[in-house]
Order: sequence, then structure tokens, then C-alpha cells
Amino acid sequence: MSFTIVHQTDLNCSAETLWNVLSDLEQYPQWNPFVEYCESTKKPGDPIKMKVRIFPMFAQPQTEVIKENEPLKKFSYCMKPLPLGLLSSYRYHQIDTLDDGTIHYTSSFELKGPFSHIVKALMGGLLKKGFTGMFEGATQRALNMAAK
Repeated sequence: MSFTIVHQTDLNCSAETLWNVLSDLEQYPQWNPFVEYCESTKKPGDPIKMKVRIFPMFAQPQTEVIKENEPLKKFSYCMKPLPLGLLSSYRYHQIDTLDDGTIHYTSSFELKGPFSHIVKALMGGLLKKGFTGMFEGATQRALNMAAK
């Protein structure tokens, strides 16, 4: 009973470069077609407030909770779960530094619970498009920054 979207790639840039892209929440609208606004202290337990463009006509407000913030390694957040385990989410960005100094980047989004199938049926394609756009935007911005 889950719906997962995972993107992974190796990048020829430093962990610091990609981390700077992912952790500069105010700049998300510059490169991220999925998130029009993003604000947070980034402290575990604090909210992350976003406006996400799941549907083409409007951006909807979304508030989640920061779970982990390990600089240069992992940043994650989740929704407040629905009662009785009906729906929960977990979103993370993970950076692993490889032996040659390049990095492996994993971007993952998971919905769990009985309602995850309903969300997948109604919005699965739109969520995949949004998270793909975010992944591609982050990797391209990091590579552009590394090339400078």
C-alpha cells in the first residue's frame, strides 16, 4: 500500500554544490517548476511551507514537517499523517559522495496507507511530472554552478 517516485543519478559536482541548490529554499522558484514558494527554518520538527503546482491552473499551499537536515547528506520532510494510518508521506533528498569526488543524488517521494492508491489514481501522473521537473531542475542547476 504505497506509491513511490524515485530519481537517482551520479553528478560531476561536489556535495556542497548540490546541497546549496537544495537547501536554498528561497531560490526554488528560479529552477523548480513544481514549487513556486518554499520557506522553513529547516530545523527538524519545524514546518516547511510551500506552494506546489500539482495542477496546471493553480498552486496549492502545502505545509509539511522537517524530519532530517544533515548538511551535505540528507534533507527530508513529511506530511502530518491522516488518522488510522490512512495516508502518510516521506520526501527526501540524499547526497552520497563517491570515491572519485563526484556524487550520487537520490530524490524520493513516498505515500503510504490505503489512501495512497486513490492519490496515485487521481494525481499520480501529475506528481511524477512535478517531482521529475524538480529533480531535473536541481541537477541542471548544480551542474551549471559547478561549471562556473
